[in-house]
Amino acid sequence: MITAISLVVCFIIALVMTPIIKKFAIKIGATDQPNDRKVHQKVMARIGGLAIFIAFIAGIFIPQAHTHEFFYPILIGAFIITLTGFLDDLFELSAKWKLLGQIAAASAVVIAAFMLNSLTCLLICNGSSVGSAFRLQCFGLLG
Repeated sequence: MITAISLVVCFIIALVMTPIIKKFAIKIGATDQPNDRKVHQKVMARIGGLAIFIAFIAGIFIPQAHTHEFFYPILIGAFIITLTGFLDDLFELSAKWKLLGQIAAASAVVIAAFMLNSLTCLLICNGSSVGSAFRLQCFGLLG
């Protein structure tokens, strides 16, 4: 039941925040202009991910998820991804900068997970496989 409530709250907040973020995007010039390569025929706001992130932040506190040990690492990773997307929408970042943002977000989650489970990792992994495990987990998060 609490999951359904969280879902509804996230939906309502995203619904309310989207027009506000759209006005903000137009005000700061974070818009996409139509051209012959684009499908849209009028100016479109580009920072819609911000409304989704705000809804996510609001909804995640309802089921007491912030008490879970991996809450903050995931929150930091989500913030880095949102910041990367926001900067990309403002400045049209190159692919290498977007990839760097994705790597930073994945690394934040993986490093925090290693720190939280460092005793388990030290007991299971030998020194040489820790780096391999880190790279493998980052690759998995990057998709």
